[in-house]
Amino acid sequence: AAGILTHPTLMRVAAAHGAGWTAADVALRWNAQRGVVIIPKSTSTAHLARNLSAVDGSWRLTDTEMDSIAAADEGRRRVPDFIGVWPTTSRAAA
Repeated sequence: AAGILTHPTLMRVAAAHGAGWTAADVALRWNAQRGVVIIPKSTSTAHLARNLSAVDGSWRLTDTEMDSIAAADEGRRRVPDFIGVWPTTSRAAA
């Protein structure tokens, strides 16, 4: 996950949203806006609260940010698609 957490596109989008936002927050928000169910792991209540704030809808990525993140797709999955149901696009259907 280190590559994701230091990806220049995610870091740029995080910086645009103000101090304190991270690439991890942006990755969670991007997936939430695409309708992906997110189950982040956390052993810390502070991290759990942070993860929830990234997906609670209190802030949104712009269409331009969504598109720039989708364009950064390197064609690699972090989790294999065992049953062939994952969408082939990085954007959720409208």
